[in-house]
Amino acid sequence: MNPGNELKDLVRLCRENNSTAQEKLYKLFYCPMMNVCLRYAKNPDDAVEILNTGFLKVFQNLDKYDGDGTLLNGWIRKIMVNTALDKLRFEKNRHMETVPLNLNDDEYYFENDALSHLNEEDLINIIQTLPPVNRMVFNMFVFDNCSHKEIGEALNITVSTSQWHLLTARRALMKKITGLNIKELVING
Repeated sequence: MNPGNELKDLVRLCRENNSTAQEKLYKLFYCPMMNVCLRYAKNPDDAVEILNTGFLKVFQNLDKYDGDGTLLNGWIRKIMVNTALDKLRFEKNRHMETVPLNLNDDEYYFENDALSHLNEEDLINIIQTLPPVNRMVFNMFVFDNCSHKEIGEALNITVSTSQWHLLTARRALMKKITGLNIKELVING
């Protein structure tokens, strides 16, 4: 059977509230969507909460999906990102102020042997240490290719505030990764 047709049939069965099909869809997309959620969450428990809430929204809104199954991954991914953003908005309890910036990306280039030794799990753990808004902006900009204008609209912040959060996230990540290099030299040297 054609994988595209199989996914289309799976979506049809999920729309009919077939619990076996829903479980199959959940398991099929669990790993890639958990990776998305881990990048946005502050810890694995929050990632699971985002994932499960996101899948609930997927099943509740599957009738709105009009694709043939080929774009389902992107559609579900967008729901997961929006669910993570909703969680951030819900937890946000302080007002963010606008900070004018003049950014130069050249200052963020650095060589670090520790970076080459990090695996995906290590990177996710480092990203999870960022403050929530910095983490959201960093993920949306770097992994989801959103512009600062799109980020600003999604998070209800200005473009310059989005730029400031990206700058802050990059500096914090650079410091943590550079710190790993120092620790590696101490251990290996």
